[in-house]
Amino acid sequence: MTAVKSLRPALAFLVALAAGCNQDPDVDEGLAPTSTSVISGDAVIAVPIASPHPVVLFLSMVADATGTPLAEPTIVDVTVIPKSVLAQGGDGVRTGPFTFGLVSPAVYVVSGIVDVDENFNLLVPELAAPTAADLPGGYADVATGQLITILVEPNKVVGEVTVMFAPPPPGG
Repeated sequence: MTAVKSLRPALAFLVALAAGCNQDPDVDEGLAPTSTSVISGDAVIAVPIASPHPVVLFLSMVADATGTPLAEPTIVDVTVIPKSVLAQGGDGVRTGPFTFGLVSPAVYVVSGIVDVDENFNLLVPELAAPTAADLPGGYADVATGQLITILVEPNKVVGEVTVMFAPPPPGG
């Protein structure tokens, strides 16, 4: 009988614990950013290259959420499309998908490099930018080569962003 009495507090604790487990946990705790969006699309390497190489994409803010231009673009995110993900199409064209998540409302541009020499390293200042062998590109107007701005509004998905790595336009 005394063994049963000594188990009562433990049983009461287990019943209380089980009753609390039926509630949804508060997973946000105020830490998740609110009103964030997604930018997604494909990188297209339209220059025939013998073998695939990683693609490094930069998301740069050029204006704040009110549309006020920044003094200079600020890189807010970087993503890498591994060479193993790139699909090869006709004429040596290669493509690969990308996504920037948790993007705050503002105005952005997407630029990047095909890391042909495969030495890009964000942590080494000398290698955190294109080097001689790398192929630059971006989400740009095909005729002018100028980067196209992307207005990101709260809680939206901006898709079909095509980042091109191609020869410069004639006269460009």
